[in-house]
Amino acid sequence: MSIKDKNIKIFLSLIFSLVILLSAYYFIDNNQYKKQLSQNPVNQVAISERSNFPLIQNDTYVYNFLCRVTEVVFPNFRTIDNKIIEVGAKCQYLDANNNEQNIKVPLVINDQENNIRLAGSRTLAGDYSQWDPEDLVHILEMDYYGKIGVHTGLYEEPKEDNYWQNNTKKPTLDVGDDLAVALVTENSDLYIIEGLSKEANFNKSYHTKIYTYEKISNFIKTGDPKLLDHESDGWIIPLWAELIVDNNHL
Repeated sequence: MSIKDKNIKIFLSLIFSLVILLSAYYFIDNNQYKKQLSQNPVNQVAISERSNFPLIQNDTYVYNFLCRVTEVVFPNFRTIDNKIIEVGAKCQYLDANNNEQNIKVPLVINDQENNIRLAGSRTLAGDYSQWDPEDLVHILEMDYYGKIGVHTGLYEEPKEDNYWQNNTKKPTLDVGDDLAVALVTENSDLYIIEGLSKEANFNKSYHTKIYTYEKISNFIKTGDPKLLDHESDGWIIPLWAELIVDNNHL
């Protein structure tokens, strides 16, 4: 083999090695990007930036804070205004003084008098009497897919009953995930936005008659759960709460 042939062979070997390295880098970087995106999609980042106390009103006229799930619970808890919490979460957050606070928030609330439920940030009308609370969790997971997970490429699209199957690549609401907890004050424009009135008014009477907007405003400034602890056993009743960061996806 001539020197020229040897040089060509070495050059081709280097090119081949470079291609392999670039391919490996792309694979690792692409998966890292997907992982980061799953934890910080655009709307999650926007909420995170506003979630430190004192809270700042976001673009949809809502005050949000994030809390991290320490346990998903199915309490069948009856509230002061006679609604039943079917799915909830124990979670933690830091208040305005960076003190850790532990609360419970409802994720699915059943208003039996009006035959309607609030699941996350949307209402469900109709008969769900045959559903176990564990089944209602999948509604929250499907909503997460539609709002956030669809942009990550990590999950399967909800089709037929696949989110009820253990082998489906789906968001999972469990310990370590983050919830967005929503509150509004009496002058929020959310109440007059067309198409949101049913959801926005679900707990409005509770906030008006039991919490009062003065206490909600003080909570927004301080994050002190004692201002909103009218329910027993540590329950805080927001306007709604929903899965916003799936940190432990399958």
